[in-house]
Amino acid sequence: MRPLTRRARYARAVWVLATTLIAYFAFCGIPVQTIKTDKATARVYLTLGNVLNPNTDVKTRLIAGGRTYRNLRGSPPFYLDVPGGKRILFVTHGGASASSEVTLHVFDLETKADICVDITDTGFGWDIGSDRKPGAQFTDWIESAQPEKIVVSRRSLDWKHTMEINLNSKTIERGQVFYYDESGHVTNSIMKEGGP
Repeated sequence: MRPLTRRARYARAVWVLATTLIAYFAFCGIPVQTIKTDKATARVYLTLGNVLNPNTDVKTRLIAGGRTYRNLRGSPPFYLDVPGGKRILFVTHGGASASSEVTLHVFDLETKADICVDITDTGFGWDIGSDRKPGAQFTDWIESAQPEKIVVSRRSLDWKHTMEINLNSKTIERGQVFYYDESGHVTNSIMKEGGP
């Protein structure tokens, strides 16, 4: 077998480099947005899948307290400040399906403790990071927070879903849905103990 020519070696090197870059772009993504705050760093990555199908979710990462979290709900910075302390709240979902294994995290920035609560059957988290005022349509926010309990709400067009979460037992103690008429007045509400 005769040795490769300089041109063939150059073509092979270009092919290997291009293949490597395409594979990296396809699986890891290229960072297109980074937001650093005093509490966390949020990153958004563009992948080949996003280029081929703009309707696919971009890859997201949140780095807080030296830990990296992936598949975040919401928009950068992907977290809410928890009143009364150095804690943040954010929501992750597992894998390709945005509805599977949804977890609410309350992360303590001082102790690095991460309290995880399963909120799989809820839509909370998609409007974290919106520029709208808390309580306005299409927002997610924290209504109140104590060391052992937190109350979060999600507002849609004509309803609001509120969840009372026990951080010690890591469960949703109570959920309540309020329905609004066109003028913004509550017309009905439904309460459910022990879940969304």
